[in-house]
Amino acid sequence: MPEQQIAASPVQAEQTPEAGNAAQPSHSPAQTVQTPESAAPEPESPLPLPEPYEAVIAQYADAMSHGYYASLGVEERDKAFGEDVAPEWRIIQNPAYYALHDFDGNGTDELLIGTLMDGIPTFYDMRSIAGGEAVRLFDASFGYRTNFNVYADGTIKVTWSSSAFESGFDIIR
Repeated sequence: MPEQQIAASPVQAEQTPEAGNAAQPSHSPAQTVQTPESAAPEPESPLPLPEPYEAVIAQYADAMSHGYYASLGVEERDKAFGEDVAPEWRIIQNPAYYALHDFDGNGTDELLIGTLMDGIPTFYDMRSIAGGEAVRLFDASFGYRTNFNVYADGTIKVTWSSSAFESGFDIIR
């Protein structure tokens, strides 16, 4: 199965005169996340972000604009992150990227959130829109021992490991 090529935009914090240091998602400049086998042209314009996803992306932008809350104590730091910020991403402290793609063909773009680890996309969350809200598609916390790959046909392969001796994968279509 070839991996899916999707355009990704970096999550960036901006200061606004009205909000002072409040973080707002930025949609520039877009980048393309691609597999080594092929190359895709850069997108001509930034990715538009559906309204239900804006609050999710804003929480990542806020964390990055505040240095991932690294100056706070453990309890304060845990409280500072928004509830929509993936737990594993909080530890990694790499810039977040998001991508939109309709994987299940229902006309609604799913939201992927991740980062680049040594140039390789690592995903931490996948959302869809249901009832006008951004909802998680998986109960799992992705990152360290549980990860997923997305393929051109919309298949998602979730790999997991609980130890060096126990691991597996699930295929979701």
